[in-house]
Amino acid sequence: MEAERTHPLWLSISGALALLALLTLSAGPAMAANQATIERLRVDNACPACDLRGAELAGANLAGADLAGSDLRGADLNGVDLRGAKLSRADLRGADLTNAKLGRADLTGADLRGANLTGTDLQMAELVGSNLRGVDLGRARLAGADLHKADLADAELGKADLAGAYLSGAMLEKPRPPEAVPATAASNAARENIPESAIPPRRRPKPEEPATGKSAKAAAPTTTAVEKLITPTPATTTIVPAAPTAPIAEPAAEPAVDKKRRPKPAPPQSAENPSDLEQLLVTGQCIECNLAGADLSKQKLIEAQLERSDLSGAVFRQARLEKANFKATRLQKADFSEADLREADFYLADLSGASFRGADLRGADFNGADLSSVDFSGARLEGAAGVPQTP
Repeated sequence: MEAERTHPLWLSISGALALLALLTLSAGPAMAANQATIERLRVDNACPACDLRGAELAGANLAGADLAGSDLRGADLNGVDLRGAKLSRADLRGADLTNAKLGRADLTGADLRGANLTGTDLQMAELVGSNLRGVDLGRARLAGADLHKADLADAELGKADLAGAYLSGAMLEKPRPPEAVPATAASNAARENIPESAIPPRRRPKPEEPATGKSAKAAAPTTTAVEKLITPTPATTTIVPAAPTAPIAEPAAEPAVDKKRRPKPAPPQSAENPSDLEQLLVTGQCIECNLAGADLSKQKLIEAQLERSDLSGAVFRQARLEKANFKATRLQKADFSEADLREADFYLADLSGASFRGADLRGADFNGADLSSVDFSGARLEGAAGVPQTP
């Protein structure tokens, strides 16, 4: 029996079992720590620089979460709500972000290579310096996103929504390789182990010898003739004084523009822009317009397109605004009292301090909107999305 236990086969089996037991014991705490990290994230809505590789977070509500610098490689983030989340320098390689909501999220310097972004909402997201090399963005929504200096080489952008996106400095193509240096006889000899002494020296063109004798005399007239053509004779040259001219004014120096970040629009000169207002009233469309402080009371603006416009302080009392598009629009302190806003879209809009007293908001979408200090007194909110429910 003792001889069997000392047999090499027996020792190999016992060694393998011991190694398996050791690996099992070491894997247990790691798995528990990972689960504890996920639980910490769910409770605190914050886990910066955490190891969340392969984490199962599908459908989780993590709006505004702090995940800066976290490792989320291969994580299941299908349908997760990460609007306004801090994901700067996060590693999201291979993560599943199908139908995830990342509007206004900070993804500065994040690595998204290999991530699934099918149906992902990245509107108004900060993607400055992010790595999206080779990523399929064909069905992602990137309207208004900041992609300054992002790496988009080999990325699929065929059907991506890039309306209003900032792409200054983004890398859209692979950098070209340096041009090949022409091979020389010495370099070829080095590769083929040929002694350099066996390489014949290059022939240099002989320098032209100075003409002598008859040839010099023959060449002299030619040289003199050429010099006469290019050198004016002082005795026969007449100098005509130039007429006095006015000094040329130097062009004014252009103001320096910071190309690193998105240029901010100039402040409005008046409460409303007449041309933008006329465009809205005639066509019903005014995207990225400046209509701050405009009075649009009782106007009929059904299905109006006002996406990403500045309507802060505007007045819409008793206006007809069914199915109007206010996506990502500035509407601070706007007055919508008694307005008809059925099925209006306020996605990602800034509505801080706005008034909807007595307004009809049935079926309206307020997802991702800033609703701080908003007055919904007497408003009809049946079927409205993203509105805090009152008890």
